[in-house]
Amino acid sequence: MADDGTESEACGRLLAALSLLREIANLEEELEKDSRYVKLRELRRVRALYGARGRRQNLTRRRRGETSPGRQAAIDAARQMLGGLKEPIKTAAIYERVKSLGIEIGGGDPRNHLSAMLSNHPDFMSHGRAGWTLREAAVDG
Repeated sequence: MADDGTESEACGRLLAALSLLREIANLEEELEKDSRYVKLRELRRVRALYGARGRRQNLTRRRRGETSPGRQAAIDAARQMLGGLKEPIKTAAIYERVKSLGIEIGGGDPRNHLSAMLSNHPDFMSHGRAGWTLREAAVDG
């Protein structure tokens, strides 16, 4: 089988992306210990509550059979983050990314809520404590 380098280049890019995600997750974990970072995160969360029109957005409620814009935004952000990666990414890292985009996930434990959303969506595959990947069909098309 001839390898023109494109497969190894793609593998290298995936490994680099995974390395970056892990570094981001480690840095965010370290920053969580700094009260200034926690305040900044909360200020961004509160700002996101007002949305573009100055109204509070409830992003987790939906009508029967419909996906709310907020839920869809969270799913889309998770799909984008996991796209092209073969290694699972932990729920906490996905949640931090979703939150950094200003997407609010309600509930008593938003991480668990996100995990339930991913679990109930056909594009995502759970790997237990290791995290999440996209299913083959979601990656292919």
